[in-house]
Amino acid sequence: MALNYPGNFAWPDLMARLGAWGGLGDPKREAEAQAIINAYTVAEAKAWLKRQVADRARQQQDAFLLSENYSAGEASTWPIKRSEASQSNPNASNCPLLAAEAQASGRPLASVVARVKQNSDAFSAYAAKCAGNRGKHQDAIDQLTTFDEVARYDYSTGWPA
Repeated sequence: MALNYPGNFAWPDLMARLGAWGGLGDPKREAEAQAIINAYTVAEAKAWLKRQVADRARQQQDAFLLSENYSAGEASTWPIKRSEASQSNPNASNCPLLAAEAQASGRPLASVVARVKQNSDAFSAYAAKCAGNRGKHQDAIDQLTTFDEVARYDYSTGWPA
């Protein structure tokens, strides 16, 4: 008897479950394996696919930072830096983080403020496109009803270049 997989053999989380069980390949245990396979639901397949979409969004954002020669650590400071830079009159007393960066770099505070605005705005716009596309794909995945639909769903479209 051959095992009957749901719509597609490529469900890594199902294969991990079967691998952890340890009975694959044992013809005497095919019924047990089939029971594990049969218990795998479309909802689980959709959740796995939605994680792939979320991973793609993260990879896109990480690639953007890398292409611009920024680390995720530096980008994590941008909300604070953006808040400081967005004040009506950024100066050393109300922009301590930017003032420290300006002092360390030997650049005028106004130059650091302008650079922070430009860089954080560019990343925020890119991240917003990734988040929007992620949401669009995850909403579409929510509408899928069969393993075959989930297996055929292509989430490679719509990502920013």
